[in-house]
Amino acid sequence: MDSSTRVDRPVPATGRHREESGPIAFTNAGDIVFLAQGGTLRYFYSFGGADRGFQQAGADIKTPNNGAEVVAFDQSKQKLTNGTTTYRVSFRNLGPGGIFFNIQGGGAA
Repeated sequence: MDSSTRVDRPVPATGRHREESGPIAFTNAGDIVFLAQGGTLRYFYSFGGADRGFQQAGADIKTPNNGAEVVAFDQSKQKLTNGTTTYRVSFRNLGPGGIFFNIQGGGAA
């Protein structure tokens, strides 16, 4: 997406989780970013390079805001030959107005 902004943010590997190898849930993760109405942003996140299995992320919208609706889409996972894993998700702000947010999400059990 040519018009998107890329954000690369680590997610603390110390999020709430059942066990080290099991699903991990996270909220209020990464730096807070701004997305204008109609804007699209590609967010990269990782758990210190560790593979945490299937993960899905959504927008953790901050207040105050104008009630903007944010869509998360194009979830992906990349694992390099050395095992380093990065997760990616795109966000689109449907409005009204701009928003500040970071990410929340987790893995499937």
